[in-house]
Amino acid sequence: MRKFIELLSRWRGRSHVQRELEARGYLLPRRYQEAVAASCSSEARLDLDKYWDEDAREYVCSAGQVNTATRTFPDFLSYRSQYLDQLASIRKPSSLFPVNPLHPCLVEFTVRERTEPGFGASYVEALQSEKRAEIRRLGIRADLWSGEKKDVRRVFESLMSAKGFSKWKRFFRKQSDSGLVFSGFADLGGRPFCIAVPFHFFVGHNSDELETFEFSPVRAIPGFWFYYGFNTVNAGVLGFQAYTEIIDIMSESFD
Repeated sequence: MRKFIELLSRWRGRSHVQRELEARGYLLPRRYQEAVAASCSSEARLDLDKYWDEDAREYVCSAGQVNTATRTFPDFLSYRSQYLDQLASIRKPSSLFPVNPLHPCLVEFTVRERTEPGFGASYVEALQSEKRAEIRRLGIRADLWSGEKKDVRRVFESLMSAKGFSKWKRFFRKQSDSGLVFSGFADLGGRPFCIAVPFHFFVGHNSDELETFEFSPVRAIPGFWFYYGFNTVNAGVLGFQAYTEIIDIMSESFD
């Protein structure tokens, strides 16, 4: 485990991954982050990007085993942010939430979501509008997918193969020069219809398949969640492509 964690500690970070994602045309996370910052007072939004960077680093460098909000860490040594510890030391209890967010801006944002009628719906609708614009800008083609869940595997295989991932059992995987292995599969179990991206991605150590963790883009990139759910074929294809792009970017983001 020590070697695996040491390899994960070489991650270039959230800002690097997000810049690469944006360079490929995927801007929804940035728009979400801008909406969060705009909803807060100028004092509260100070160092918000730093918070997101440190939160993501704790998550990735602990193989997904840190609970940043509660400051709960695994029993092995992994990255721990002094900045987040400092935020935790001055955090006030909340009557609305069992655990208050660490950053003041996120406190203001979540309070508004809970108490201000229409606030949540307004920013979600704005982001859905951005999503439709992104679909047009990227030239997303609905004919890439039939819209049926049984056909998702074919789409997944095509996207992953195009990024240099090779078939291995039910997975597509790529070994990085960093010593880490990146893989994923499409989960077609459950309901016969598809309203969310059914991809699962993993980061592992090439010398031991047991040393792996399921990587959640939502935990690493705030706002990536808006690619997850969909109610049109076009939005589904956008989500499939965004998820494939981020695991490809992650595979190149470790020194």
